[in-house]
Amino acid sequence: MTLLTVLSRLRTNNQTGLGATLTIDLTGWMLADKQKNKMALSGKIAAGGTLAIVVQKPMELSNQGGIISLLDERGIKIHGVAYTKAQAKNPGLTIPF
Repeated sequence: MTLLTVLSRLRTNNQTGLGATLTIDLTGWMLADKQKNKMALSGKIAAGGTLAIVVQKPMELSNQGGIISLLDERGIKIHGVAYTKAQAKNPGLTIPF
């Protein structure tokens, strides 16, 4: 099981940037891996909060390092993060997203 923690860093006026101001509804949003496999999201992230997500197929996080993208309800990439092979070898390590 792979657990991913997403930190709320979204502003509601344009849904990008740092410093969350309101709760974000993730209905219709997705996560995508380096191969562009997508996983639907649901729920809400409170302003300044976090959301733990269990990664499910077809999305996979490689233990060789990779990329994770956050896509909004329109399929537009809102944010992304890269992680290294060294980081992937530390189960439970939080990578700010």
